[in-house]
Amino acid sequence: MKKLQYRAVQIDLARQIEHMDVVLKYFDLAAEAGMNMVILYLEDRIRTKTYPYPPEGEAYSEDQIREMVAYADKLGLELVPVVSPIGHTERFLRFPELQHMAELRGNIAGRFTKAGEVKAYGEMCPKLPETQAFMDAYMAEVAALFPSKYFHIGFDEIFNMGFCEHCKKVVDEEGLPILFRDTLLYFYNTLKKLGKTVMIWDDMLEHCDSIINDLPRDIVMCAWFYRFYQRYPEARFTTSRRYDLFKKFDRLGFPYFACTNIQIKSIDTLTGYAEKYEPLGMMMTNWELATQTNAVSELSVRYAGLLWNQGKRAGFETLTEAAAQMTASPAAAKAVAAAATHSMVNRYNISVPNLKSMELNRYELLKEESTAAALEEMLKDVSEADDDCVQCYYASVLQWRYAYMLRSIAYDLHQYRVGEVDLDMDELRARLAEARKKWEVILEMNLKLWDKARKGIPSVRKDRFLEGCEKSLEELEEAAKTAAPGQIGRLDIHFSLPEYTAACKTSITLLYPDGTSYEVGHGTYKADRNVYFDRTFAIPADKVPCALNLEVSGVGASGFCYADVILPGVGRLIPSAVTRSYGWVENPEYMLIDDFTSTVCGNPEMLRMNLIAELAHIPHGFTVALEKE
Repeated sequence: MKKLQYRAVQIDLARQIEHMDVVLKYFDLAAEAGMNMVILYLEDRIRTKTYPYPPEGEAYSEDQIREMVAYADKLGLELVPVVSPIGHTERFLRFPELQHMAELRGNIAGRFTKAGEVKAYGEMCPKLPETQAFMDAYMAEVAALFPSKYFHIGFDEIFNMGFCEHCKKVVDEEGLPILFRDTLLYFYNTLKKLGKTVMIWDDMLEHCDSIINDLPRDIVMCAWFYRFYQRYPEARFTTSRRYDLFKKFDRLGFPYFACTNIQIKSIDTLTGYAEKYEPLGMMMTNWELATQTNAVSELSVRYAGLLWNQGKRAGFETLTEAAAQMTASPAAAKAVAAAATHSMVNRYNISVPNLKSMELNRYELLKEESTAAALEEMLKDVSEADDDCVQCYYASVLQWRYAYMLRSIAYDLHQYRVGEVDLDMDELRARLAEARKKWEVILEMNLKLWDKARKGIPSVRKDRFLEGCEKSLEELEEAAKTAAPGQIGRLDIHFSLPEYTAACKTSITLLYPDGTSYEVGHGTYKADRNVYFDRTFAIPADKVPCALNLEVSGVGASGFCYADVILPGVGRLIPSAVTRSYGWVENPEYMLIDDFTSTVCGNPEMLRMNLIAELAHIPHGFTVALEKE
């Protein structure tokens, strides 16, 4: 790739505050990799005269920011702050002194919540003079600390916009795009007066594309795309349509950054797309450090630097070259590069099983566990060295291996308790003991790695993840003590979800002849990027249902191909007739045949649903009668 004007990396200090020495080391890394800009994602992390509320240790002082700026300047790095004045303002709205400015103040209904259900405010109201005055003053204080001409105002993922009495009036009369446009122009003009050039994340323009010609051409669009792309990137929240966005920006005359995340597949494929066009720069975003045991994603920064600064070819050899800059041996470099290629980034977000529901895919389970096991052996051989990079990826791979071990155990136990298979319980308990041993190693490694970079900094996300891993193992251990054939029944559902970014929730309910019901589950069921996938749910074994109701609400649609029930001593129950449907339901009769034709519940026109928020609250569902096969 030709050398661009800006080569940027971001550090997320909002979701996880870092010690000053960690931040400065990140600057060292960025400069060493050939970057010349660092984006500081801050939200509310600077304490000022206007915003004195954060307690000690939860925000940086103005003097600390000046220290960051001076240090970065010596390294040839330009620091750009990100303060979102409307969306992603939940940290500001934690404080009672500011909650009167929330869009959903008074706990009114939002895009995904009913009235009275809001647990925390996330967006500020753009129409209130109090919001404008507060954010004008705060952004002026922040802007004065940074010499850069750029100021990033976020403006992404403003899902609750247009709901309070003031904003709803604008949306009802003129539409959401107009409210978005006027709000953006207000803060654009505020920062223009301060001599700043505005940067924004571009995703809301997918919903509000009709106003793009109304925007000043000096707004810098930060176009983030985090998946794998063949030819063109996919839209983020509007049915993943593929479109040639950078060609459009070039034609319209907007400066823009092509923004990847830390995953190698994102860096590779978006770089390949961007090099055909004329972006102002490339940016590697690094989000949610609270979900990582390593303080920074050093390998990804170094790899992006080799592509963007030195023009290296994307591929495993270049990735290994990047890993060699931070590991002690060629073997360690190859092991780390291999782990990164499989997207085993050291994050606290692996999915551990529970006894109520689990995904059915034994082949994928075997394939992923085999990959994790092979990587574990590679990293184990080089893990003795005191090498943070190796230790972080080793811990990550161990976590994935642990999760696959638990999934395999959970599925075998599930089948045994239904009465479908015979199981050697001594052998299963031995597998649990092996998982327990591995978990103790993982726990020790995680705590050690965390303390090395963040000693004294708490993390709710880390604690929740570790507690979840422990709880899953404990539940399996307890279930194994009393497991016996015939304890539970099972409900299997074959899902179809073409649109992975759909934010729809599915309610699953069994109905009984005596008029009672049993809620099997309520949640968002997805399986990576697979369109078709199966889930199995544990259900009571002592009652025979007569019907199954499936209901979807939220943004997007979900499909169902088939469902059946297996009960000990009863056998298999299958759909025999559609008895009811309501809302938007296409082809409910397809549920009567066990194939890949899909009954679709919900409106697949996600763009329309985002523009008309009321549509997300409409339930869409159907009921099928069940009879013995």
